Amino acid sequence: YYRLGRVEKLTGLDLDEGGDRLLLHMALKTARL
Repeated sequence: YYRLGRVEKLTGLDLDEGGDRLLLHMALKTARL
């Protein structure tokens, strides 16, 4: 869970929130294209 904590700290997102998780997921998918 260390990496998830780092992601939250660096992005300012709250990964307990579904919308924030979706935003991060879509950003990572888009970056791979």
